[in-house]
Amino acid sequence: MAAYARGDADFLIKRTHPSLKRLAGGDDAFQAITRDALKKQHSAGVVVISEDVGVPTRTYAAGEEEVCFVPRQSLIRVRETPMRSTTFMVAVRRVGGSGWTYLDGTGLQGNPHLLRQLLPALEPGVTLPKREIEAL
Repeated sequence: MAAYARGDADFLIKRTHPSLKRLAGGDDAFQAITRDALKKQHSAGVVVISEDVGVPTRTYAAGEEEVCFVPRQSLIRVRETPMRSTTFMVAVRRVGGSGWTYLDGTGLQGNPHLLRQLLPALEPGVTLPKREIEAL
């Protein structure tokens, strides 16, 4: 989350789960999309004021991987308007591994089928955490 706040595209690209990179059209396309999105957010006046990462949920089986949800709450400013975003990250690692990769859960609430597209082996019945954005 600190990498996002400081606009560190390289770190975000490195720690993103490969399924999203494939969906975006491969590594080069994903890198371009990520860099462009960070530039657009910066030019739109989006500033991260603070981030709070909560306790991860239990893990869920996803074939050779395991998945958990990491709650996060962000205080951001869009131009002059402060906003609170309550959302989550999807953390993914190989079973028995130690290195986590991530998917941002912000867009999944409105499109829960995307999670199954990205992680088709995810065990059935997994419920996504709630997401909320409010102007302060």
